[in-house]
Amino acid sequence: RLLEEGPATYRFSHDKVRQVAYMEMAEAERRRLHRQAGEALEALHPERVEALAYHFTQGQVWDKAVVYNRQAGDRARAVYANQAALTYYERALSLVDHEDLESQWEIHHRREEVLDVLGRREEQAASLAEMMRLAVALGDESRRAATLYRQGRLKTRTGVPREGIALLQEGANIARWRGDFSLAGECYVMIGRAHWHQGDVPRCLAAAEEAQELFRQANDPKGEIGALNLMGNLY
Repeated sequence: RLLEEGPATYRFSHDKVRQVAYMEMAEAERRRLHRQAGEALEALHPERVEALAYHFTQGQVWDKAVVYNRQAGDRARAVYANQAALTYYERALSLVDHEDLESQWEIHHRREEVLDVLGRREEQAASLAEMMRLAVALGDESRRAATLYRQGRLKTRTGVPREGIALLQEGANIARWRGDFSLAGECYVMIGRAHWHQGDVPRCLAAAEEAQELFRQANDPKGEIGALNLMGNLY
């Protein structure tokens, strides 16, 4: 028997049968069926983002393929399946419209965070460089400040604190000017850590105090706790 009947569906009796039937279809027919499967799944089970990413990618519905690959990456990252998340984000980047700079930046941002967790520093630095290029092309100072923070953080964590401080200070200045006091506070926490790595306790303390005040302005108690933790490490 080639097909087995279920309560509401039919399925192939063996994966090999399914594979042969699939391979013998014309490519246009495969795309059509994947599109239909994606549309039906989207209507009935929109939470099945991994399957939606697969069907819309195979069906060459590029806008939806980008959205669902990104969502699948977010879901994988949430359960610490970082390699799977990276695969989804990289697929989304390969499919996104080259003129959609905002989506490219957002996907690179997620990819960079996963690369950070995986410790793949060269790729992380390259992704950050692309994020900065996109932020500048967009004329988006908020994204530029966020990228400077991540670049400064990477420099500090990889043993180049002096360069890290310069990037973080620039990011903090932009964030403060934009009214994003939480991001400015995060920059100052990392500036404090950079000074700490250099053995400069007074400057570390000054940066931590500045961060605490910025977090207060932002009404960000979690950030304020981070600043206080940094101060606590000094005593």
